[in-house]
Amino acid sequence: MLSVGKKKALALGWLIATVIMIISVVIPGTRVNAANEIANNGHNGIYIDINASPYTDYANRSYGQFAYTDQGCAWFASARLYQLTGKGSSIRTGSAWFRNASSYGFTTGKQTPTGKALACFNSHVSIVEMVDGDNITISEGGNKDYPNNSYCVIRTVSKATIEGNGSFMGYVYLDGSNGSQQSGQTYNVYFTDLRVEGVTDCDAKIIGRVNTNTRISRVGVALYENGNTVWTYSENSGLSRNFDMWYNLKSDFRKLNPGTLYSYRFWAEANGKKVYSDTYAFFTEQATKTSGVYLSNLRAENISSTGAKIIGRVNNPNGELVPSVGVELYNSDGNLIWSYSEPSNLRKSFDMWYTSSDFGTLNAGSLYYYKFYAEVDGNRYYSDLNSFWTR
Repeated sequence: MLSVGKKKALALGWLIATVIMIISVVIPGTRVNAANEIANNGHNGIYIDINASPYTDYANRSYGQFAYTDQGCAWFASARLYQLTGKGSSIRTGSAWFRNASSYGFTTGKQTPTGKALACFNSHVSIVEMVDGDNITISEGGNKDYPNNSYCVIRTVSKATIEGNGSFMGYVYLDGSNGSQQSGQTYNVYFTDLRVEGVTDCDAKIIGRVNTNTRISRVGVALYENGNTVWTYSENSGLSRNFDMWYNLKSDFRKLNPGTLYSYRFWAEANGKKVYSDTYAFFTEQATKTSGVYLSNLRAENISSTGAKIIGRVNNPNGELVPSVGVELYNSDGNLIWSYSEPSNLRKSFDMWYTSSDFGTLNAGSLYYYKFYAEVDGNRYYSDLNSFWTR
């Protein structure tokens, strides 16, 4: 028989356990990690902890809803790619990975890789870890044969199993090899922290960081104006450690044009191969600023595989007349694909928005840029550049 004190303690214990159980059910966003480690962990010397970062990080992102499920191949591939290259992504399908690889500085093809790569299918994506003749070792999520390992596995398959599959699209080469890199060669070079500082109507400083433990023989940059190459430059490096690279465009290249879309990407060469950074885009400022009107709160909502709703706010604190407003939409290469202008004639702050019914059907898994503008006294005042990925 329990004493009164023991009964109270037991009741309290049950109460705490019940509260914990309720909290675990009610609190949204809590994710269950893998039921077990990845199947065949350690196969061919490859060890992957799917219960640790970056896998848990990617699972908690807005597009990680399929993590640790039989539809989690893109979640796994994006996390593994980050682990191997340091490049983050929000791509959700194998076909989108293949179509948008260039946005991350990767090349594609159907030649069997000798380094790390993605094997992309219409409805699946795997990581190529190792190639030995006709045998290819891959890691992947979303494999329905391994439910007890949260559908994740490391396994070796034949070359024909991958390349003979009717839905196979091709490879995304993660190490710049294009299938030509010598086996056994280490290749650990990637870019981070791409950004632009000191933007004016005619100048900007473009910056990026090279992360490596390999000797970098040369580095370079390509600058694009409205999607067209306007400047390339390269120089010797000789460094074997992490370092920053930057260029002041007005002094290193020339004066930029006001109110213009520019984009750039860096590259670094190691062992005779070039590795490219992501592409980073920015707008120069307008040549004149005489109005108190400005745009803010840019965002994209209702994003799907074929469309989105893009929104912005015109702020007019001085009650100036805004005769017209508009928007410009660009693809991932910086090419203008749609622009629209309409009358406003308002003297107050207001929201503006456009949907796919206005600009048409978009491509799935693709990056788009957009900016709004308001016209005052014959001058256009632009918002910052914003972007979104279709699903």
